[in-house]
Amino acid sequence: GLGLLKEGRILEMGGVEDEVKAVVNVMFGSATGNAEEIARRFHAELDGLGWHPGCIAPLNDFEAMKIGQNPSSSQNDYLIIVIATTGDGDLPTNALKFPRQVRKMTQKDSAALKGVNYAILGLGDSNYENFNNAAKRVDKILKTAGAASFCERAEADDGIGLELVIEPWQDAMFTYLKRKAPKKSLTLLPVNKTESTGKVGVEVEEKGATMETKQVTKVEGAGANVEELLAGLEGVPHALEALTMIEALANSAAPSGTCMSEAVRDDSVHRVAVRGCRLLTDKAYTERRVWHMELDLGAVDAQLKYEPGDSIGIVVENRKEDVTELLGRILLPDGAAGADSVCVLKSSSVNGEGGKTRAGPCSLRSMVSRLIDLNSPVKKTLLRSLANHCSEVNEAKALLTMCSKSGREIYTEKLRLEKLSILQLLRENPSCVPPLELLIDQVPPLAPRFYSAASASEVDASSFHFAFSVVQFEDGRRGLATGALEDICLQKMSSAGADAAHIEVLMRSHGSFSPPVDASAPYIMIGPGTGVAPFRGFLRQRRARGVAEEHGQTMLFFGCRHEDRDFLYREELEGFVADGTLSALVTAFSRDGNGAQAGGDETTASKVYVQHKMLEKTGEIGKLLTECESSRVYVCGDGGGMAAAVNDALVKILSDYGDGMTTDDAKKRLKEWASAGRYLRDVWFWGAL
Repeated sequence: GLGLLKEGRILEMGGVEDEVKAVVNVMFGSATGNAEEIARRFHAELDGLGWHPGCIAPLNDFEAMKIGQNPSSSQNDYLIIVIATTGDGDLPTNALKFPRQVRKMTQKDSAALKGVNYAILGLGDSNYENFNNAAKRVDKILKTAGAASFCERAEADDGIGLELVIEPWQDAMFTYLKRKAPKKSLTLLPVNKTESTGKVGVEVEEKGATMETKQVTKVEGAGANVEELLAGLEGVPHALEALTMIEALANSAAPSGTCMSEAVRDDSVHRVAVRGCRLLTDKAYTERRVWHMELDLGAVDAQLKYEPGDSIGIVVENRKEDVTELLGRILLPDGAAGADSVCVLKSSSVNGEGGKTRAGPCSLRSMVSRLIDLNSPVKKTLLRSLANHCSEVNEAKALLTMCSKSGREIYTEKLRLEKLSILQLLRENPSCVPPLELLIDQVPPLAPRFYSAASASEVDASSFHFAFSVVQFEDGRRGLATGALEDICLQKMSSAGADAAHIEVLMRSHGSFSPPVDASAPYIMIGPGTGVAPFRGFLRQRRARGVAEEHGQTMLFFGCRHEDRDFLYREELEGFVADGTLSALVTAFSRDGNGAQAGGDETTASKVYVQHKMLEKTGEIGKLLTECESSRVYVCGDGGGMAAAVNDALVKILSDYGDGMTTDDAKKRLKEWASAGRYLRDVWFWGAL
């Protein structure tokens, strides 16, 4: 065929281009980069299936990408969506605008999406409630809008292994697309502009109506090429085409642009001062430290309006020593003299936004500090690309093996041991010298850390309170956010903390997770550990508004390890009970059982958690929830073990208390209450979706 250069790709013509430019678009909703990486993996395979690749973009860009709105191709367009479920069954931040955009499009034209054929892959974890709810919701929205599903929705389960569902679903979807591919295909082969240690060529084989590609990459110094190393390895993903590129500026003027990761690109970020802080746990309890921090919203108070139940996002940066280490191990962009060179991050032409500025002007050091998460696990597609930049054949082969089907167990084990960060991989593979563009493009974005409001704006004017538990790792390091926040607290509490410390924040509303508007509605709050923080805000607002006899009953279940070490906000909570703001405070101290008191091993002592205390109050809880239709249940904290155990306790309480109610009836009732806004949860997860 005739080879032409167009928009950074090699254009191979397998005959005359079709009059109808049918395309396959790929979109994603991703919290930590996993869904995005899988979506890009699918997008990279489309050429070989005989399709013209359409956009690759987040679902927030659904309207901008004009899905189904091209008159000449809408009846032939296909759309693949990969979406993770976050929070308590929520859409990821980069997919939140999707429902409103579809509604707007269909209100303007009811047939806007009737020519779109779609397939949805959901990523979730069956250990949590609302498993793959985001995928189910997107599926329903598209079906309601008139779009048609061409492949049954798949729900991958991180609890047992995502690939167990992804691989067979992918095979079935690809088989269908290959069968439906245009007879006269247009195959676009990516040109890897970031190759520095390798030389890339492309071999094209025409098979029937489609073309399949083989990528041949010479690894300098290894005496072998990647194709030879790939021999015998199945399931190795294609190297991805870059969505972004770095452009070094000719002058060395001081950087003046915004340098924010994709995770906060659609948010309004503000710089605020830290007003004060205090340690909530016992000073001697060094292995478990929880701090209370207060922020001064000051001049940006109007832009950061919040209600009890909302949360604030703290913009974080990678550790300075990690940034310095990475910059010393990679290739800088063309034209960049060093780590402090001023550059701009721009979109490539792949997602239809070629040349659009994504970050900068700012230094390369700032880009590495703020744009990518150096501690996140490296995805398999990046492993594939890293192999191209190894001069040692054994290292290249090890990386390729790890991202193949046969290397699944190796990859999973490294993931479990938290040894899959980009820095860890570069330490283990010293001959690997990748370009910075590759890492900025494929390492997951650095996401903000969210904390629930422990205050009420009508009481705590121009101030936002929150609590955080310091995350500590086995190697002695602390969490990116909690370590930095603790340092601020320590400085504030010392003589050296006279100067005001500032942090960057954004506000996130949690909608229905807020106190009932009807003051007569009774409600139960369950918040062990720092999960109690939002309920402090609930109760501060309730106290400020005054409590009358006709107001509903309130119960708070709080749990921690030791009554005398980490009973958070104890004086305030007991004060709420004393003045009638809180009807009942029920506590569970998991490490203060008989075994621990007798000097036995804490790990073997009888442990009592909030769910056990709830079962002790079956009569009170059952009566409150079943006899008052306006009653509510709020749960805040760990979305894994605690939330599941609390849900099981509620099921048992309802089935034991309800007249003839079975366990299945109780589960159904809780789901109905969740849909109606009577069972509300603000939970966090530790998965890698």
